[in-house]
Amino acid sequence: MSRTSVCAAWIVIAGAGAAAAQSPAPAPAREKLLIVTSLFDDNASVFRMQGGSAASSVKLIATGKRPTEVCVSPDGKRAYVSNSGEATITVLDLDALTAAATVAVPGLKVPDGCAVSGDSRKLYLADQAGNKVYVLSTETTKVLKTIDVGEEPRRIVVARDGTTYVSSEKAGVITLGKDDQLLSTRKVGRGPRSMGLSPDQKTLLVASVDDDAISFVDPATGEVQTTIGAVGNSPQRVAVTVDGQSAVVVSRNSNSLHVINLAGGSRRAGHAVPVGRTPMGLELGESANIAYVLLSGENLVAIVDLRSGDTVRVLPTGKYPMGLAFRR
Repeated sequence: MSRTSVCAAWIVIAGAGAAAAQSPAPAPAREKLLIVTSLFDDNASVFRMQGGSAASSVKLIATGKRPTEVCVSPDGKRAYVSNSGEATITVLDLDALTAAATVAVPGLKVPDGCAVSGDSRKLYLADQAGNKVYVLSTETTKVLKTIDVGEEPRRIVVARDGTTYVSSEKAGVITLGKDDQLLSTRKVGRGPRSMGLSPDQKTLLVASVDDDAISFVDPATGEVQTTIGAVGNSPQRVAVTVDGQSAVVVSRNSNSLHVINLAGGSRRAGHAVPVGRTPMGLELGESANIAYVLLSGENLVAIVDLRSGDTVRVLPTGKYPMGLAFRR
């Protein structure tokens, strides 16, 4: 081999080595965290989750007064807590496990449901008493926009394409466009509250607490495709499993959990599974078989195996837990 060829070969090898040396190391997997707010203790409990049902208590973090709802940003860095007793938002740093700030929002009356945009840059907050949705910058916590919606807005869901859905107890389901403009308001049952999107984003499930029913809505048109009952009394939460084969509902007044079969286009609710007193919150695990159910009447989170209906473990919380969120 000529001296030129040797030099060229050395350069190629050295360049490859340099490129390899500069390649970033893979990011460590972030811890799975379950965040629970306690209405009468003014704090949030944080649990580290492993393998779906294994859990350990990690931290108790002070919030504002009367914390209710909590939501996690898609990037997993922050959680936001609605403090109904003082019209503030507490920002939780989920890596440091500290309260980064408690922020007063001008004009806010009673904060309730919240959600964060897919890029984690905007926080949507329902003002239950003010009949508005506030859009805040997650970087500055400043209000970017205030939107008048129907009376008594409760929950918010943000779709992957940036469309936002707001449930109003009196008006129905409000749709906001990607630029946060009001697009439509559709009547859906009586007392629509919790909502959940199917993994393909083609169906919005809406739980109506006064109808004891789940409505299936076409997000593209806002039309109600069908409504089913047999989901207990006062369904508080509805969520769709990661595989899209089932939806899960918890009903406060019947102390029950219900699994709706969605496989093959079916929309049929199964039998009731007793879960304990006053189930108010629901999160689904990364596995399609695990549900976390917040039992406000027992100061517990029940970890439920959806295949058997068994409660495999309970986690103690503070007094009257109201909000539940899962950092995947």
